[in-house]
Amino acid sequence: MKKWKRVVRVMLAALLVTAQTTLGFPPQTPLVQAAENDLASKPYMGWSSYSLQVYHTGDWITADHIKAQSDAMHEKLQPYGYDYINVDAGWNGSMDEYGRPVPSTTLYPDGLQDVIDHVHANGQKFGLYLIPGLSPQAYEDNLQIYGTSCRMQEIAAQPLQDADYWGLGYKIDFSNPCAQKYVDSIADQLGEWGVNFIKFDSVTPGSGISDLSMDARDDVKAWSQALKRHNIWLELSWALDINYIDYWKEYADGWRVDWDIECYCDSEALTTWSSIARLFPR
Repeated sequence: MKKWKRVVRVMLAALLVTAQTTLGFPPQTPLVQAAENDLASKPYMGWSSYSLQVYHTGDWITADHIKAQSDAMHEKLQPYGYDYINVDAGWNGSMDEYGRPVPSTTLYPDGLQDVIDHVHANGQKFGLYLIPGLSPQAYEDNLQIYGTSCRMQEIAAQPLQDADYWGLGYKIDFSNPCAQKYVDSIADQLGEWGVNFIKFDSVTPGSGISDLSMDARDDVKAWSQALKRHNIWLELSWALDINYIDYWKEYADGWRVDWDIECYCDSEALTTWSSIARLFPR
């Protein structure tokens, strides 16, 4: 038996080297070293609020629902490696005087920290949702950036332009060092809360726009640097342009390669086989 185990290990090692060579990776490149990184050594496994939010608006990101999902996963799936609870868009209710997101007090009457602590007590990791860009309200109010004398209007790209697919925020000019300070201030706050994961959505090139008329690569780099100091996983969404794979690999822990699996067919189903099957070639 021991002999056969050794044979299997040798065969697996040979297959890995062959795969690396075929894919163009020399030995001991990040393909191999990824297994030594506890943060992203394998795809994250867990529960995301998004699928249910599609059909129930904000109902599924309340404190009670998130705690219930955390408890259910702890009981049923955690022994099999599922340990992420990820809260999608809509968790923030406002922003503070420095333009940093403030969790909704309606969804989390006892504070989001209470929810995060509950998830952590279950031995799980907690994730939140962000998108590129600067809040138009923060720009209009020209808020100060925490810990600096910089103001929001100094870091907005001119002329003003959209930073995301939905036109929710303004593009940030990262040639100004104050821009990184702003991202750092939010990341530091997330680190203090105990956030373990960020879904960074509407990342371009990709996500419906690949002609470089919208380009969030500077945002990705800035968030990567800011979150790395707190060991927070950065996951890019939603349909990243594979032509920039070297960039995504350098600055992100993971990225989506295609569109949603939800069928958006109301009460018929959550998804359809065609929504799943089309992903395999990607």
